[in-house]
Amino acid sequence: MKYAIIVGLMSLTTQYVYAYDNSNYTIYEGNTNSTTNYTIYEGNTNSTTFDYWQNNPNLTSYFDSYNEENFGEHYFCYTRISPKSGTADDAETETSCGHSEVMTSCSSFTDPGNQNSHGTRDGEEILIVGLPKCIAYNGFGGNGVYAVARCCFMPPEVQCYYPKSFMSAKNDDAITEASCSRSIDDMQTIATGCMARTFWQWIDGARPYSNQNPYDIPANIQLPLDKNSCAAQNGVYGQGVYAQAACCTGLECEVIYSELSGGNSGDMTYTKCADGYVLTGCNVFSWWSITDGAVAVGYMDETSFTDPRWPKEDNVCVAYNGGKGTMGTNDIGVWAVATCCRVVD
Repeated sequence: MKYAIIVGLMSLTTQYVYAYDNSNYTIYEGNTNSTTNYTIYEGNTNSTTFDYWQNNPNLTSYFDSYNEENFGEHYFCYTRISPKSGTADDAETETSCGHSEVMTSCSSFTDPGNQNSHGTRDGEEILIVGLPKCIAYNGFGGNGVYAVARCCFMPPEVQCYYPKSFMSAKNDDAITEASCSRSIDDMQTIATGCMARTFWQWIDGARPYSNQNPYDIPANIQLPLDKNSCAAQNGVYGQGVYAQAACCTGLECEVIYSELSGGNSGDMTYTKCADGYVLTGCNVFSWWSITDGAVAVGYMDETSFTDPRWPKEDNVCVAYNGGKGTMGTNDIGVWAVATCCRVVD
């Protein structure tokens, strides 16, 4: 397995992209708007030059999987995590991708170690303000949330749009659906990531649309999508949710569910994509409880938040239990739901 690191100035005008295995590295230096005009440096990972690229304090780096067989020399995905939001109701935080990157999903999560923040998340959405922005919203009484964008260097035929649904009904488990029904340049789109947004905290989660109960879906087995859309589900006491889908061309995608998490607030579960696929979307889902969100995990550095429990692997989707069940108990868990894609041949 190779790994890739994007190392770039915060302006994202110039980036240094390098891939490495256990002993050798290759660095591509160039402008983010170009996928071909790079200066290439090569060397041994034990060298002081390699140490410089990893440790230069003036640069920000992001680690994630690099699959040359499926994505070509410059095509891969990584995660960006925003600063923590403020604590006011509906306080926002945001992150975005670079000019030459595609945003394939947006998620959000609360600090799982903060006992006062469980279940205080109003969800997330992608808004187009110039470039797509991933925005997360703090809920009433919350201590802040993080926005998580999944950003990918992709072939030029991969383009995305982000449809939203109508608000769901207000009853428990009410579902609303955002569908990838539109083509781009005569190419069919597919759901690469799902989002849920409410103004009232109670969210059961979002996931690629499925008629199946997660209890009936085998854990950690990658499966075809049931439908080319995203569903968001209203929680008990909720006043309605919105669903949003990231719909992209040029990809084929599958879905994989984790095992059910523990029942305590902040308990974590995760799953990862099969070999040959890259994680493009990451969601949390539960039938019964408020959820604390989801984050796409890879090898990351210089993020505003890390959890020491995160697996030291790439293409991993982590979900957190919010611990507030219908009876106010913490005995109900959540599933992590990963969307895994590869470039269509």
